[in-house]
Amino acid sequence: MPMLNLMIDVDRELAFSADRVWEILRDFARLDALMPAISHLHLRRHQDGLLREALCHGRPLLHQLLVRDDDERRLCYQILHAHGIGPDDGAVVCMVTRSTCKNGHCLLSWSLRLRKLPSWLPAGSEEVFNRHARAVIEENIDHLCHSLHRGGSTAEAGEEHGSCHHQ
Repeated sequence: MPMLNLMIDVDRELAFSADRVWEILRDFARLDALMPAISHLHLRRHQDGLLREALCHGRPLLHQLLVRDDDERRLCYQILHAHGIGPDDGAVVCMVTRSTCKNGHCLLSWSLRLRKLPSWLPAGSEEVFNRHARAVIEENIDHLCHSLHRGGSTAEAGEEHGSCHHQ
């Protein structure tokens, strides 16, 4: 199978400060704030760094933390195992929050990079996979917004009714 370089990028304006969003994203143990179907979350140290194990819809997930940069508000991890994606697929997720000029809102940039399509997908499925992955990212951002609404981090004045806008 030829190597592709699949890139899926989603940018969303969130009606919360970048610091407040980063407070949740930086915590590698808070996957439940991003994905509603997460259960049995466990972190463990490994020779290659910090690993996050969880169940999503009853299926195992395994992520390895690659970067957590508080100055840049950037978190990146590799997907070692998730719904047919394995370590050979080279799947890397990065999330970055940036302050914007409007009303203290932030821009969340969420990206997924893969070296190749997961082996269970038929050849020529890139567009179908891209649409599905983009929809999953959008759902995760929606769930993050709901977590923030519920007080998923320190409350800030005026943000109790924040929202998340599609761009």
